[in-house]
Amino acid sequence: MRLIKVSKAGNIYFTMSDGRTGIIYPYSGYARIRNNDNSRLFQINRKVQYRYANNVSYSVRIRVYGMANLTRMLLEYDNKNCGGLQS
Repeated sequence: MRLIKVSKAGNIYFTMSDGRTGIIYPYSGYARIRNNDNSRLFQINRKVQYRYANNVSYSVRIRVYGMANLTRMLLEYDNKNCGGLQS
């Protein structure tokens, strides 16, 4: 994983080990992965589902705040799914 740029809005862009782009959005608390063809963004934040008594359910992404926590989450994703260095 290698740092590419930091945007004016404070978003941080990384190149993942497999060539995809990882993006950290520190003010919203989300981290996303962009495909090589730049067509889609995938969220890597953990998803929690809630259910009501009448079988109605909804899901919420857990926001992660703090640059260290977001970078760690993106690095763990790189190690697990992108063929990054195993520690």
